[in-house]
Amino acid sequence: PLSVMARKECSVCYGDKAAKDFLACSSRCTHEVTACKECVQKHIKSMMDKGQIASARCINSPACNEVLEDAAVKRALSKAEYERFSRIGLMEGLTAMKEFRSCRNPRGCGNGWVAEDGEQYPIMTCNVCRFKSCYIHDSPWHEGLTCPDYTFQLQKDASGDARTQHWLAQHTRRCPNPTCGEVIEQVSGTCDAMIHCGLGTDQCKRNPACPHPLGCGMKFCWQCLGYTKDRQSSDYHRDGCRYK
Repeated sequence: PLSVMARKECSVCYGDKAAKDFLACSSRCTHEVTACKECVQKHIKSMMDKGQIASARCINSPACNEVLEDAAVKRALSKAEYERFSRIGLMEGLTAMKEFRSCRNPRGCGNGWVAEDGEQYPIMTCNVCRFKSCYIHDSPWHEGLTCPDYTFQLQKDASGDARTQHWLAQHTRRCPNPTCGEVIEQVSGTCDAMIHCGLGTDQCKRNPACPHPLGCGMKFCWQCLGYTKDRQSSDYHRDGCRYK
C-alpha cells in the first residue's frame, strides 16, 4: 500500500502543508512546531527590513520568547539572503556601541562606522560618499567652526534656526521619487522602510503641504534612500546600506 505523507495546518498562514515543510525556530523550544518554513522565512525578512534582527523571536507559539537560532535562519533563507541577514546583524550590533556613528549626508548614505578616537578627532569622512560628519554633535560637519564654537552658536542662536537645521538634518528626508521630493519626518521609534512619502507602516507623519494627498506610493529606505514601486520588494537598497 502507498504511504500517505503526513500533513498539517500552519498556525500562521493556515495553509495545508507537508510535515517536512515546517521549521523549528530554536532547539531550545519545547512546544510543537506549528509554523511552516515559508512563514518563518517571511518573518525573518520582515525583521531584516526593519533592522530588528535581535528582536526576531520564535513564531511557533505565542507564549514562546526564544530568539531565532542561526541554524534555523540558514535553513529558512537562501545563501544570498543569509549573507544579507548577517550584514544587518553586524550593523545592528555596531549601532548599539556608543562610539558608532552613521554618515550624516542629508541625501542618505546608510554607511556607518565605529570612531574610537572621535572625541579627539571629531571630523569623520564617509568612505562611501566622502561626506564629512561631526562625531561630537552627530551631525553634518560644521565647516569653519570648532566643536566648542558650534555648540556655543547653537546655544546662542535665540531664533533657533541653527538648531532647527540640525534637527531637520537628523530627522527628515526628501522623498527620492523624482516627481515628488516632499520633505518627510520620521516619528521616533519607527522602522526604516517608508511608504507613501512618509505615510509608512508605522504611521509616520507627512507634511500637509505635500502635493500628493494620498502619498506618491513610493517605498523607500530611510537610511540610503533607495526606492521601488513594488511595496512587497526588499531588494531596493543602495550599495553600502546596512540593509543591503
